[in-house]
Amino acid sequence: MGRILDKVKDISVDQRINLINQWVFSERNRNISKRKLVDDISYERIAEEYELTPNTVKSIVKSAICVMCDKNI
Repeated sequence: MGRILDKVKDISVDQRINLINQWVFSERNRNISKRKLVDDISYERIAEEYELTPNTVKSIVKSAICVMCDKNI
């Protein structure tokens, strides 16, 4: 999963927040994505907070990253 996170390393925190707010439509998924991509909280901790599996959190974050990279042209 580290490689997928590399895709956003050149996107500023402010840009990340704006892209997530604009293109991730589920409030829960927006919050989860921000926890990882802005606050850099571990997948495991986020999973505990939202009562999800770490793999589910990873999938949500991966989807957000794909949208961010696609829209950040």
